[in-house]
Amino acid sequence: MTNSDFRARCVYFGIALAAIPIGLLARSFRAGADASTPVGFVATYLGDVLWAVLFFFVFAGLLPRWRTLSLAGLTLGVTLGIELSQLYHGEPLSTLRSFRLTGFLLGSQFLWSDVVCLGVGTAFAAGVHRAI
Repeated sequence: MTNSDFRARCVYFGIALAAIPIGLLARSFRAGADASTPVGFVATYLGDVLWAVLFFFVFAGLLPRWRTLSLAGLTLGVTLGIELSQLYHGEPLSTLRSFRLTGFLLGSQFLWSDVVCLGVGTAFAAGVHRAI
């Protein structure tokens, strides 16, 4: 691994780690949010956008030589796969969702708005990746 690869990985993992508390904070305001107000809109959708950003930059950190478009495709594939898995409520996914951490990671309810947010988050992360 070259020195530039190491620096890139640090930046990418740093962005991924920064997305976690911001996303959790946004989700904490989500329950009572009115999506028709600017603050409510952000609270409602920011967590899902940052979910895609998190995945993109984890993948970028693990695969620093991949092109932006390839990272975006991988991110969309994985995050949309997780979202689509929410349509299935049989075993063993229901059992996994019953645990706090895996339930949080896998989600429980499919929403088309989440699909849009994943696309927005992936596009945003790809733009940041290109700019870096």
